[in-house]
Formats: sequence, structure tokens, C-alpha cells
Amino acid sequence: MTNLLQWGSFTSAAGLPLAWKIECDAFTKEDWDCIARVMAPHLGPFGACFGVPRGGFAMAEAFKPFVSADWGAPVLLVDDVWTTGKSMNAFANEYLVRGTTWIGCVVFTRNPIAVPNVRAMFTLNFK
Repeated sequence: MTNLLQWGSFTSAAGLPLAWKIECDAFTKEDWDCIARVMAPHLGPFGACFGVPRGGFAMAEAFKPFVSADWGAPVLLVDDVWTTGKSMNAFANEYLVRGTTWIGCVVFTRNPIAVPNVRAMFTLNFK
């Protein structure tokens, strides 16, 4: 079994050194389904959902039942952990058609999210 919180030397997706990590591979399908059920009503309608590689894949699968038939709704981008936002912003810039409206959500954020269209379920708030 994988531990959700791990102490050691790690490197974030943005290349930052980390003394501990949040390993969301520890979540089961049922955990992801619960997270989606809790978060989806707070996001408003979204017309499609994409997981940011690789941490967002299981999460995106859990959000599929909540995709709206409203094609004018924004695209939802999901990821497990936000450290700097580099992965989500890079994904949006590379894979979404320019001008596509998108919203984002993550399970955990290690740092404040300065982007108004991204929400987190759990926020680390050390100063």
C-alpha cells in the first residue's frame, strides 16, 4: 500500500525540490469518486473534463458523470496537487484551443493559487 504523505527528497513537476510529497496514487477509485461528488457542485457546469498528466487522469475519470450537456460551459482541467500551477497552465496552453474558457480544480494545493478560475479541496496554509 502506498502512503498518501511521504517524507524524503522529491522533485515537483515544476522542478522544485520537496522534502515531502502528497502521493495521490494512494487514492482508490472510490476515493476519487467521492472527491468528484464533493467538488463538482462547487464548480458550476463544465462541458468537458481533462486530467493534467499524470496526476489528473484518475480524477478526470471520476468527474465524467458531472459533465454538462451545455457546450457553452467551460472546460474543466483537473490535477491532484498544485504546487506552482505550471503543469495545469502548460496543459491549457498546449492542448486547449486558444480562447477556450477553462476552470480548474485540484485536491491539494501546497501554495496559494493566484489564478481565480482554479479551486482546491484542501489548502496547505503555512506562512
